[in-house]
Amino acid sequence: MAAPHILDVDFARSQFPALKAGFIFADNAGGSQVTQSAIDLIVDYLTNTNAQLGADYSVSAVSTKRVESAAEEARKLFNAESNSEIAFGPSSTSNLENLARGLEPDIQPGDEFIVTGEHEANCGPWKKLAARRGAVVKYWHSTPTHPNNPYSFSLKVEDLLPLITAKTRIVAFTATSNLLGSVVPVQEITRALRADAAAKGARK
Repeated sequence: MAAPHILDVDFARSQFPALKAGFIFADNAGGSQVTQSAIDLIVDYLTNTNAQLGADYSVSAVSTKRVESAAEEARKLFNAESNSEIAFGPSSTSNLENLARGLEPDIQPGDEFIVTGEHEANCGPWKKLAARRGAVVKYWHSTPTHPNNPYSFSLKVEDLLPLITAKTRIVAFTATSNLLGSVVPVQEITRALRADAAAKGARK
């Protein structure tokens, strides 16, 4: 049996220049610190290959290839089937706002959205879309995970399923909460909610 991998905390911390200042940065994800290697690559990209993507001159070709390789690495990280499932953007809030606006023409008055409330980046775009289209917002609340720890909360699928009706169109929830520290079993929850929604006649 192989020995378990042990994280070298000192080495990991040394990769983040901002940590040398002695501050504790507790504002993830909006204020996530960046490794020196990422900083170096960003500087190199902006210095040497900052060009319009998809053009037919050499610098653009290099720039396009670098962006495509980043998408490929993201695809592997998130186990996506293809690079077409990867989208880059300035922030989670912006990306979800764009997604909500893209879905807007298909939303009808009375449609229902189920959201979690731990992060504005997730629930904000759906609340605004609901207000624009006359949809209804329901909240899937976190519940305590241990009777002796009043600060330990997580999302539970048994609290989600009663919220689903034939009018449910969107369920937007976190995979890992930077507020609660909880990790949500995405596959298990997705399978359960899809089966329940189909049984209740929810349209895709």
